[in-house]
Amino acid sequence: NVPIIFTTAFSDTEYLQKAAGLSVDGYIMKPIDIEELMNAIQKASLKVDNIRLSKELEDTAKKLNILNKNLEAEVEKKAADLKALNIMLEKKNKELSRQLYTDELTGIFNRKALVKDLETAINPFVAIIDIDAFKSINSFYGSEIGNFILIEFAKFLNEIKKESYIRLYRTGSDEFVLLKENATECTIAENFIKEIIKKIKQKVFYHPKIGHEIDIDITIGASSFKKGDCLKNADLALKKAKKERLPYLFYSDKIQIEREFENDIKWTKI
Repeated sequence: NVPIIFTTAFSDTEYLQKAAGLSVDGYIMKPIDIEELMNAIQKASLKVDNIRLSKELEDTAKKLNILNKNLEAEVEKKAADLKALNIMLEKKNKELSRQLYTDELTGIFNRKALVKDLETAINPFVAIIDIDAFKSINSFYGSEIGNFILIEFAKFLNEIKKESYIRLYRTGSDEFVLLKENATECTIAENFIKEIIKKIKQKVFYHPKIGHEIDIDITIGASSFKKGDCLKNADLALKKAKKERLPYLFYSDKIQIEREFENDIKWTKI
C-alpha cells in the first residue's frame, strides 16, 4: 500500500490511461510544479492514513468481537452457576424447613408446625390424642419398642385421616394432634373421633424382638370453632377425659369453669 506518484513529460491520452490502470495515486506533468507535487503527496499520505486507520478499526472490531463472545460465554456461565446456586439454596431452604417443622422420629409435622398452622387456621378443629400408659410400655419393653409403637401409631393415624384433609402432628413424647380447618359440624368431628377409637381397639402392634402383640388404648381431647384457644381447650378436655377415664371429650365452657373452680379451691387451701 505504498502510494505512487508519476512525474512524466508524456501527456498523450494512451499513456495517461496506462498510468490510471496501474492505480497511480498522483500524476504530475513536467516541468514539476512544487505546489502541485505537495498536494499530490498530501493526498497520498491521507490515503495511507485511511488505509492504516481502516486496518486498525478492522483489527479492533475483531478484538471486540472476540471479547464480546468471551463476555457472552462468561455471562452464560455465571447465569448457569447462579441458577445452580439458587436451586441448591432452594433445596437447602426446603430441607431446613422440613427439619424445622418435621418430627425426626415419625416424619410427621411437629409442634412448631402446629403453632404456625394455627396462626392462619380458619374454624379449626383440634383433637389431641394421647397414648395411655405409654411410659409404662416404654419402660417395660425399652425405647426401641416404644419408638416402634410411636412410628406405627403415626402411620395408623395417617392412614385414617388420608382422605379427610386433616393434618397430623406429634407434639409430645406420646401426644399427637389432628388439625382440620373449616370444621363447622361437631357431629362429623365426633364421628371421626369415634372411628379412631374403634379402629385403634382393632389395631395390634407386633415387633419380632418381643414375639407377641401389644395393644394400646388412647384418650382424646377435642375442641373446635374457637380459633384463639382451640389447642388450650383441647388440652383441658384431654386432661378431664383422662381424669374421668373417658375415651374422648369435647371441650365446653363447663370444663373451663370447673378448672377455675379447682384452682380457687387450691389457692384457698394454701
